[in-house]
Order: sequence, then structure tokens, then C-alpha cells
Amino acid sequence: MRRVAALCGKAFAERLDDDVLSRLQALPPRSVRLVLQRALGSAARDGRGVVQVQDIRPLADSCRQPVGFVSEGWS
Repeated sequence: MRRVAALCGKAFAERLDDDVLSRLQALPPRSVRLVLQRALGSAARDGRGVVQVQDIRPLADSCRQPVGFVSEGWS
């Protein structure tokens, strides 16, 4: 989170709203940083210095490709 804080500087509020924190807590730990960075970008694009709940958009799992060998066709 320090990296995100360094990138944001004084452009955003120091603390996130409780509703925003609740949404972030529901996400897998590995995706929180990227989701938060995207939420900050969305808030900045809208000219706001505060992240709102609608800015928190979970990453789409559907675009992930499986890792490893595919078992189809193997006997």
C-alpha cells in the first residue's frame, strides 16, 4: 500500500470510506492492489479526490487462462 500512497500523494483523501474498505476486504488479497489502483484512476478520471464504492470493480476471472497442461485428448 505504500507504493499506492506514494503514487497518489496529496491528490486523494488519506483514508478510505468504511464501505469502500468492506468491498476491498471481500476481494482476494492478491488482487486488492490492482483493484485499488484502478479505483483511484476511476476517481481521478471523474475529478474526485475520494474513492467511492462504485469505483471498486473486481477483476474479471473469465479472462484468466488456466496454467499447465490440458488433459483433453490425452489417454
